[in-house]
Amino acid sequence: MNILFTGASSFTGMHFVKSLVAQRHNLICIFTQSKDSYTGIRRARIQEILPKIRPIWNTRFGDATFLTVLNNHRIDTYTHHMAWTKGYNTTTYDKDRAIQNNTHQLSAVLQSLERNGCRQVLLTGSVFEGKDVDCRQGTAPFEAHGEAKKETTMRFLTAQTSIPIRRFIIPNPFGTFDQQRFVEYLHLSWLNNRTPHLLYPDNIRDNIPIPLLQNAYLRFVHNRDLVLAPSGFIESNASFAHRIAKVFAKHFGYSTPLHIDTNKDDNQPLWLSNTDTETSSWDEELFWRTLCHHYEQRFVLS
Repeated sequence: MNILFTGASSFTGMHFVKSLVAQRHNLICIFTQSKDSYTGIRRARIQEILPKIRPIWNTRFGDATFLTVLNNHRIDTYTHHMAWTKGYNTTTYDKDRAIQNNTHQLSAVLQSLERNGCRQVLLTGSVFEGKDVDCRQGTAPFEAHGEAKKETTMRFLTAQTSIPIRRFIIPNPFGTFDQQRFVEYLHLSWLNNRTPHLLYPDNIRDNIPIPLLQNAYLRFVHNRDLVLAPSGFIESNASFAHRIAKVFAKHFGYSTPLHIDTNKDDNQPLWLSNTDTETSSWDEELFWRTLCHHYEQRFVLS
């Protein structure tokens, strides 16, 4: 299958690309910058997949080069995995700019895909949109990034096209090559003899190991489900932190204290998770061992 993939430098995107090329699919990957412009963890991700893909550099969704790629290549599947994420976890996140970038020239893109025989569009969504997920006691989206993703989804689903648009909803993935989020925050705190704080210990969230998410995505690419929302460990933030602490204490030999704050009373849903339990086969012990070795390579005591 010929697949055009956007968002390959992201954490989940890199892992999805690796899984797809392992199944002998042909991937053209769109990158918004030049090869040498990528640094840090994004550069490391690109290096993981670069020998196995055809990269297109300095190209954004919907721009002239992007449309040229569509017109010059036979694309069986288009995966809209990209999203404007600059400052996504800050109060300065530009929601309107994100929506504009996520859907730029959407009609022209879909028309080009349709003319060239594209059979499906796979749209990556987020549990934080609050659509087709389990959301209790609060509302989603509750932050700007979720609002931008929700509006992006709406624009795709209401666009005029005969191509099936199918949605893959991601909860809270974790694994190797992730950016600094919860699991990495815990590890770096313990590595440097600090006590991490849990601000929302009672909130129930859906943390899925990256191998399970990869399995679900591969299955989704080949089936006909309009929506797939795979779930992993559905538990409180405190329980998930204790799960990580148990594994990391055994591997790294450091102390794993936790400061459990009182749950804040705000608009965050108490429960926010996907709904499709992922039951595919995976090697959990290998996953944890690989994650710990990955952190050993990336971080040293500061």
